[in-house]
Amino acid sequence: GQYGGEGGMVQINSGATATFTNCVIAHARFDAFYSCGSVRMDNSVIWDADRGFNNRTGGSGTYRNCVVYNTRMGLACDGGNVQLSNCSVTRYLAGMGYWRGSMSFNHCNFWTDLPNAYSPASVLSSKPLYVDADQGDFRLQEGSPLIDAGDAAGAPALDYFGQPRCDVPDVANTGVAGTNGVCPDIGIHEVVSRYAGADVDAVPTEI
Repeated sequence: GQYGGEGGMVQINSGATATFTNCVIAHARFDAFYSCGSVRMDNSVIWDADRGFNNRTGGSGTYRNCVVYNTRMGLACDGGNVQLSNCSVTRYLAGMGYWRGSMSFNHCNFWTDLPNAYSPASVLSSKPLYVDADQGDFRLQEGSPLIDAGDAAGAPALDYFGQPRCDVPDVANTGVAGTNGVCPDIGIHEVVSRYAGADVDAVPTEI
């Protein structure tokens, strides 16, 4: 699609409200997600795009436990208000582009192996150790620094696979636990056993 000379695979126009849960948006030639409206996105993947999120003037976005992978620019803000919690943005040339509006990051991870890339300050910057990101498998391997590194206040109750938030007993919490003592993981996958990635067989499927 096209909007003001730019294109979004998924596009939310001014005045519209949309909620996305457990979604995969992949292989966008320009913006994977373009919004001038009000958006909430949980446990979702934006994968293989020029720009991941693009929030425009008048738009507001709340993104919780999402994954952005393999983009030129992970997210862009040209107006409006964007809040990310427990999100992992990896493999990019520029982690973010900021012109107008406001952006906030709560227990997010920005990391890339591409040279001369730009990443925002004051976030975790670690290789996430996905099972096989190039094939769309964003589960976490054992030893991933994203395990127990999120903020419970900013996490949906269940992960992409329907697993409840939980602690891995022998992993030190680096995030913020909820009232039940559970410290969630960053990203779409909540590891429920010591051996990360072994608890579920399903992987995200493009739609």
